[in-house]
Amino acid sequence: MRKIEFKIIQNSDYSDEIRNILDEEEMESLVQVKYEKMPNLFESLQKDSQKTPIIVAGIDVKTGNLVGVGACSIFKNNIGYLNSFRIKKEYRNKVNFGKAYEMLITEAKKLGVKNIITTILEENKIAQKILTKRRKSMPIYEFYKNIVFFSLKNIKKGDLMVKDEEILNYGNFEIYLKNKTNKKYVVTDYKKIYKFLYKFRKVIAFFGYSEMPEINKISNFLYIDFVLKDKNADEEKNKNEFRKAVKFIQKKGYNCDFFMIGSYENSFLEKNLDKMKVFKHKSKMYRVFYKGTENSENIKNCNENFENDNLGFLFWNL
Repeated sequence: MRKIEFKIIQNSDYSDEIRNILDEEEMESLVQVKYEKMPNLFESLQKDSQKTPIIVAGIDVKTGNLVGVGACSIFKNNIGYLNSFRIKKEYRNKVNFGKAYEMLITEAKKLGVKNIITTILEENKIAQKILTKRRKSMPIYEFYKNIVFFSLKNIKKGDLMVKDEEILNYGNFEIYLKNKTNKKYVVTDYKKIYKFLYKFRKVIAFFGYSEMPEINKISNFLYIDFVLKDKNADEEKNKNEFRKAVKFIQKKGYNCDFFMIGSYENSFLEKNLDKMKVFKHKSKMYRVFYKGTENSENIKNCNENFENDNLGFLFWNL
């Protein structure tokens, strides 16, 4: 086992080395995606965080090389989001990264974080198996919910730009649009059924689905969210109004190829979007903690918050 020193970074140090490690990762997924953090990991996460993000880097004591990285963004309602965990290929299975988790979670707790979450792609069975297995020095990954991201076609592409964030109203819905300039989305490859569909992406788009992003090109899309103003309104009326709100956005004339929408599985959004012409990608969300670091009352309160969906984070920050 290599001797590794872990240190917390709260600035843009090691930006080039971190970028190289993030770029070399290939996750188990039918759609291979690279998220380019702009202009670097620290400044990108800082735009999503309510508090200064925490980054832990692992340094090979012998060579001085950066061998791994992990980060925690802090959302509103004191929610920590573990992300960007990568280990350099040549060091995998040779480095115990448990210390990095411990440092991130300890530092997050000092900053008032109450719930720490993370996500794993549904297709990434290897990561799920490794991280959910109870091991000494590693935190517990407790499954919370499935989440789904939908890509929705922009029917009438025009000149309307969203510089940062825009809020529109349509009936009983507030519609939030977000242009994430701190994160570029690049598909590097498609596998299995998606590889086949990619050959016919123009035909598929003709029938109302979003055109699959071109390989190795930055995707042009906007994040979007639909929020019910009155949750007690008639359900059938909300469904009809939601369909109209979706068409309203699709035909408004934004300068993007498609819209990306995140939702909990079995939520109002998921149930209604699932009936539309969309592509969807699933992930699993986990609560991450160390056994014995929280008393039973705190865990009970945290679980109640989770069950009642009171976390209140924005899916586009994941």
